[in-house]
Amino acid sequence: MKNYIILFLFLFSSLNLFSQQRGQWNGGAGNFQMSNMTVKGRLLDSETMDGLSFASISIFTSDSILVSGGISEENGRFKIEIDPKKMMEKIKEKRSIQTENKRRGMSLFAEISYVGYENKNIALPFDLQNREISINDVLLVADATNLDEVTVRAEKSSLELKLDKRVFNVGKDLSNKGGTAEEILENIPSIDVDIEGNISLRGSQSVRILVDGKPASMMGLDGPNALKQLQSSEIDKVEIITNPSSRYSAEGSAGILNIILKKDRLKGLNGSINLNTGYPSQNGLSTSLNYRKSKFSVFTSINVNSRESKGGGYTNSNFFLPDTTFTSKVTRDRNSESFSYGIRSGFSFFPNKNNIFNFSFSLRDSDSDGISENNYIDYNSNNIEINKSSRFENSNSIRNNLSYNFSYTKNFKNRGHNLKLNFSWSDNLSDKATSYNEPDKRLEQRTTENSNRYDQNIRLDYTYPFNENKGKLEIGYKRDYDKMNSDYLAEQLFDDIWRKIPPSNKYDYFQDVNSFYTQLGNQSGKLSYHGGVMSEYLASSRR
Repeated sequence: MKNYIILFLFLFSSLNLFSQQRGQWNGGAGNFQMSNMTVKGRLLDSETMDGLSFASISIFTSDSILVSGGISEENGRFKIEIDPKKMMEKIKEKRSIQTENKRRGMSLFAEISYVGYENKNIALPFDLQNREISINDVLLVADATNLDEVTVRAEKSSLELKLDKRVFNVGKDLSNKGGTAEEILENIPSIDVDIEGNISLRGSQSVRILVDGKPASMMGLDGPNALKQLQSSEIDKVEIITNPSSRYSAEGSAGILNIILKKDRLKGLNGSINLNTGYPSQNGLSTSLNYRKSKFSVFTSINVNSRESKGGGYTNSNFFLPDTTFTSKVTRDRNSESFSYGIRSGFSFFPNKNNIFNFSFSLRDSDSDGISENNYIDYNSNNIEINKSSRFENSNSIRNNLSYNFSYTKNFKNRGHNLKLNFSWSDNLSDKATSYNEPDKRLEQRTTENSNRYDQNIRLDYTYPFNENKGKLEIGYKRDYDKMNSDYLAEQLFDDIWRKIPPSNKYDYFQDVNSFYTQLGNQSGKLSYHGGVMSEYLASSRR
């Protein structure tokens, strides 16, 4: 307090001294010049250590007179200038109205506020020698508050452009309510999903699908229409990586889609429940529950979904052969019904901000039935019908997935400097039976496919930031182990006896890929760049 009184007396009683020493006194009352005072620092989430952008920083006197303020940048950093002349004018004006505060001291403090976090006040010990204060890393704690009233607000989805990817933040707008991951992807520019559920990026189906950075197959999401099992209520954002760095495997020439699931960080006990319905039959229930306290948190989420999908198509093809010309018309109608449910659960333990342990598991089951009808008609060059047939197909598919994940994060002193270990494994079972019937040709066929797959993934990543977090060096190791076997049987009915036909086969396969990578990125002015290299060793067997 003594230093603050000295500063106050200095500003009002020592102007002549300033004029002698600096030549900055211009003669009129209040017409003095003095270098600005500066407050700078960085705002971080207390648990993730991520920078908090657009937080509000307000500078007040001890009797709550606002003298300056500003907001934090995208990386959480801020710098606020305080003009002493303007500050004194504000104080003089306010205290002339509130005369009882005239004798109060000159102490200042910064009030930091951010939506969803607890406010924080920090004293600013300015004096004649110390005119620039750095309050270093300020950790804000997530706030769970009981509200007297609630405002319901729809959050629209948004697209962010970054150096190596585009990030689609899945909002809470009605177009995403009750939907699936497949329907979310349909709303993202440059992504196409065809009637069979195949995904294309920029016109190419060579796309690698990841969930939380791991292959989608480890979550039991493999093959066409697989992403219908993943509900939109579970999705936080989708990363579209069209320029993959060296940390990713050399798969997906068109790019990589990384679906990031939600992770609740609110304190205390909180949860949500969502019900949805639609036409054609589309009914779903999803719930989530999270409990967070001091050094640990637990969570669980459950979703159940029943859907009916209808579709069809029409094809008209003309064939020009050396000796004739004919036309083929095909019409397709299909209908499918599916039922699926999923459970995700896990816990986190963080003894301190520098060490974070996570474990989670998920269970997903789905059962779907489909019926399709294909009608074929051929015409000659005179548009006379020469051939007609119909093909009916009935199918049933059952999928089961059980996956586990363990991770450990070690944060070092500087933000972004960390070491991450991730270990995941999963078991997938799939059974599918299909029957085919062409009455016009008296043809009956059927197929059965039983398959199972085991996946294991180990990652070790080290990140070292430099150049004030504008650049970073990354070094890592990854192991992907996959083991898969399949028994596919195709049969045709001959004289009331089912006989085995091609392409019946049994398939056993495993691969073990070990890889090392390093990459370097930096930013200089408006120019951003990165480059890297990966080395892989593959061991595999197939029969």
